Amino acid sequence: MQTRDTYLDFLRGSAIVLVAIGHYLQGRSIEFDSVFAFRLIYAFHMPLFMFICGLTAAHGFRQQFLPATALAHSPFFALRTLPRKAQRLLLPFFAWAFVAYFATDWHSRSTLWDYLTAIVAKPDLALWFLPVLFCIYAAIGLVLLVYRVWLARAPDGTWLVILAISLSVGWLSLLLFRKWYLMTLASYYYPFFCAGLLTAIFPLCKFSFTTSRILALFAMSGFFCLLPFWQRTGIDPKIVGWLGQHYAAFARLSVSVAIATLGILGFMALARETKPFMHFRLAAVVRYLGLRTLPIYAMHIYFLGFLHNFLAVAVAIAASLGVDWLLQQTSWTRLLFLGERLKASFAPVAAPSNA
Repeated sequence: MQTRDTYLDFLRGSAIVLVAIGHYLQGRSIEFDSVFAFRLIYAFHMPLFMFICGLTAAHGFRQQFLPATALAHSPFFALRTLPRKAQRLLLPFFAWAFVAYFATDWHSRSTLWDYLTAIVAKPDLALWFLPVLFCIYAAIGLVLLVYRVWLARAPDGTWLVILAISLSVGWLSLLLFRKWYLMTLASYYYPFFCAGLLTAIFPLCKFSFTTSRILALFAMSGFFCLLPFWQRTGIDPKIVGWLGQHYAAFARLSVSVAIATLGILGFMALARETKPFMHFRLAAVVRYLGLRTLPIYAMHIYFLGFLHNFLAVAVAIAASLGVDWLLQQTSWTRLLFLGERLKASFAPVAAPSNA
């Protein structure tokens, strides 16, 4: 029986706190894009969350990816889990969309159907992370299908090439539908998810604490060097002037991926430094937040306006946990809003970790 990786809970809890802080900063000023702390967080926090989701998913996919055990499993294993993923990701996405419609200026919208159509076309109007993660899981299902079938017919020693091609097939399956904005988002975050997945399944090397500190310093230096050129909705006009409008889109993508990658490396290297302190109470609180990422992600935004100082983040998270407790009390609210079925014992269980 697998024991729960509490360190992953700590990482998820840290990431959801960054999400809440970012939304707090976004609501403080109309010119939030020029706020340094906002730029600092938004430059990497959602790619970080997707990377951590990949680390978490490795627990379920490890045996399917390892060449020594992959052939013992069905090639349709991941695809068969998609109904469960839809329950845990898509059902809460639409349930919370109903809440958002009736809670925020519903009278100004034409119809509920128009609103639902709008969030399907542009999921970033709602809890976009959930359908994006579902699409990535669907792509991983295709990856495992190709990988498993091809691995059974290939000679020994070529599994790494097969794995690389299979992952590319999964990415192409998203890129083919990139005209749909959901797939554009999924194709952008897919490499970060796969990076986390492969990092957990195939740890190539273990770094000492000294090496980790050097990596953290290198990553953070690169991150802060690129940060002035990063913009949430574009790229610094100076870069456009240097490269020309024709290369602006490529430059924006390159800067976005590079700064997110450096941010993830720096965060993970620094997070490793906290391992000796996992027994502290604050770490335990953060780990608990990592168990309840979905309800915090869905609800904290409604409570951030209660205070006009930084305590608003703590209040919003605490209020979200309170509503989360209420939702767990009945089976239908637990299913609709948290994507979970009520246990027969009625004992509290962990919220979806991949939210």
